[in-house]
Amino acid sequence: MSSDEAVAMSSNNSEVVVATLSDDAKCDESKCVSFSHALIDQFGYSPICYADDIASPMMCSHGYIPRVVDAEPSINHKVYKLGTFTAGCGKIECGGISYRYFTCCPPSLLLDINVSRHCSDPYPVLNDANSAAVTDITINNSSSRSSSTMVCEDENQQYPREMTHFNRVVESFMCCDSIIEHTNNDTANFLLDTECVPFSDESYIKSVAGGNLYGRIRPMFCNNKGIYSDFQFPRNTIIKNYLGIYYFHHYECCKTGSKKPPFIEDNTFRRTVYPQIAFSTVAVISCILLITALLIPLWLHVRKKRESVNTHTSVNSPTNTNQITGTNIRRTQGTMQSSTDLPFSGYNLYLVYLAIPDMILNIFMLGMYSTVANQKYNPTLNAVFIFQWRNHSFALAFAMACTAANLYLNCVISYEVLILLRSSYNATRCDPPSLVKVSLQAAFVYLFAILVFIMHYFIGQTSNKSLEQGDGDRFVYLNNVNFYLSLTVTYTLPIVFFSYVWITIWCCGYMPSATGRMKQLVWYFFRILVIFYVLWAPGMFLVVMGASNDNYGNLICIGYLFCGIQPIVSTCMAMSKADVRKYTKDLITLSYIRTVKD
Repeated sequence: MSSDEAVAMSSNNSEVVVATLSDDAKCDESKCVSFSHALIDQFGYSPICYADDIASPMMCSHGYIPRVVDAEPSINHKVYKLGTFTAGCGKIECGGISYRYFTCCPPSLLLDINVSRHCSDPYPVLNDANSAAVTDITINNSSSRSSSTMVCEDENQQYPREMTHFNRVVESFMCCDSIIEHTNNDTANFLLDTECVPFSDESYIKSVAGGNLYGRIRPMFCNNKGIYSDFQFPRNTIIKNYLGIYYFHHYECCKTGSKKPPFIEDNTFRRTVYPQIAFSTVAVISCILLITALLIPLWLHVRKKRESVNTHTSVNSPTNTNQITGTNIRRTQGTMQSSTDLPFSGYNLYLVYLAIPDMILNIFMLGMYSTVANQKYNPTLNAVFIFQWRNHSFALAFAMACTAANLYLNCVISYEVLILLRSSYNATRCDPPSLVKVSLQAAFVYLFAILVFIMHYFIGQTSNKSLEQGDGDRFVYLNNVNFYLSLTVTYTLPIVFFSYVWITIWCCGYMPSATGRMKQLVWYFFRILVIFYVLWAPGMFLVVMGASNDNYGNLICIGYLFCGIQPIVSTCMAMSKADVRKYTKDLITLSYIRTVKD
């Protein structure tokens, strides 16, 4: 059979239908791999043969060349200036985008040959698990369903063609007026004669950079694998304006060339990256200063206490009883007295455990943003402000865990303050929490934060896999589950508990009962209320909301700024506590070193 003939066999293999192909019928619309978020309601997550050539360029797989079908009407889609993608200036119609129909043709097809449409719009592959006729087979080295799941009812387009799915899983098909026969049942491949492809990885992600918005930076990067592994070098092609709002940099991934920086460093890029680097740098320095300033006296306190116990044991031993002189007794008593002059408070240890997750989170953000500033891009573990179709599971889960640790530790501290004030109000003795108790409380909170990370990360990974498999409904469902769990566990619960504690303190009149040093302590921790509601609550709300929808990705960057500002403000407020201020001064002035030398 010649290559200009198509053979279609009926399901019972008893009849052969032969159709003669015209030159343009060698084009194959099932090789279309374009995709547009604007047309999801109409076509779902299937690849389509419609493109606007600006935000959604024409793309074909296997080295086919896109050709516009002039005879086909375009689809007009109204665009509103709403959300991240359109500058966020309200529900104002700013025009429409025209999506033209195209087909995918062999590179050898002459340009003067008019092309026409031969296939329908894509249909989802029926997946009836209860049908005995549905069996798994392998077509073109990819898993798919048998033709019994692809039903074409139009007599003029009765031959189904499996489409190349954007995530490499065949889950849609077209009904066409002919069958294209491929040699040895292999898909025609023109990649040997192709220099560049218009997508950045084997999942057919469009190679479009630029159009940077605050918190939504588009990389120019080639990460093709499999049959496209030779196409690794990005080349700038053309800059196109999108509705007068911002610009897209279209590029191609080619076989030859030189590596280019993955990011277009415009003013939007700099506004997104460098403020966070500045705040996180100061935050890390502040946390390290506070932690070190408080750990040194803690270590000295523990060492003196241990020496006091050892000395007391030595004094009371039978072998040394008769050797004790007045000088020895005075020295022992002096040592024990000096060890209790400035006992290390368990409340100060809370400050250490609060600063640790702040420091870890800001070190992580500093590394994440600095990597992007240095023009490094890792598509599998990237920054949350980098625009891509996969969720940023690790980065978001890590941020959620660190913030959860801080929020719940604040709740623990507020509860301890409530106990202290209630005891003072009732004129009963209340010892401050011991160092062991504080450490155990912090350990439980850290363990809970790890569980938050695991929960958020694995739900996000499962959501990504659903998207890769073309299951858009499950992807949306899991995203919603992650959003509501994050909103409840890491935001709502600590805020409700924290509010309950401080409302109880206020309504019961516990605050005026505090006097002296305890009042200073209480008023210091009362400042937590300001930090909690002015910095943590809005910052965490922005992170959670930004993680819920890609359109709100800029909110994550704003929320991360709060995460950088909060440790700086907390450290400054910690200096209002006299002993913390003294410990910090001793560290900065190196008084500990001078004391050791003396």
